[in-house]
Amino acid sequence: MDLDRVEHSGTLPDGRRAEIVMVVDETNYVEHEVLVLAVCDHAWSNPTYLYSTYRDGPGWEQLHTGLVGEPQDLVAAYQLWSAHHLDPLPLGYLALAALEGHLRDSQEPFAALLPAIPTDRLGAALDALMDLRMVGLRPDGYFGLTARAEAVLRPDSAQELQHFAAAITAAMHPGDAAMPLARHAFLPLPGSTVKPTSSGDMPPPPGPPRPASGR
Repeated sequence: MDLDRVEHSGTLPDGRRAEIVMVVDETNYVEHEVLVLAVCDHAWSNPTYLYSTYRDGPGWEQLHTGLVGEPQDLVAAYQLWSAHHLDPLPLGYLALAALEGHLRDSQEPFAALLPAIPTDRLGAALDALMDLRMVGLRPDGYFGLTARAEAVLRPDSAQELQHFAAAITAAMHPGDAAMPLARHAFLPLPGSTVKPTSSGDMPPPPGPPRPASGR
């Protein structure tokens, strides 16, 4: 395990290549670490952004293991995304991050900050975020993300994500409201910890589209 690693790439079973990169995003003049998952074609070109998360956000620990671990850990991180990327938790998180990026820079189209997501699933996630009052009019009168949403994007505790996972699952799938939190694949792993990665020179972010939240 290489805890100083800031980029890890490897070959997937289908011959394509996956890459996890740690980059730095500046939000309100504070630097935040972001993990970005991307996949490329067989020639290691045409990278496609799949998912990104702030430190301790949904999937951080699983992607971090893929970053610092062995090749099989990288493949496992990709397979986790592949199996669960349309679940309410990661989908809602991506939508929040893309909205923040668009609101920061209106010249960045909202759709360009998201990977390819079925329209019906994205619409359901956005409706759920509105219902949960994560998006709306702020005290200054401008439309944007609420303080509740900002706490979810860059969580201070696992409880923030647990509450969000339960709430957005109930909003998008009322029949699954009682689903055990352990089944939310992108929540922190029970009893696990992630040591900080070296803050040495970070590589530049991969080409557009930018990571979630507009790095």
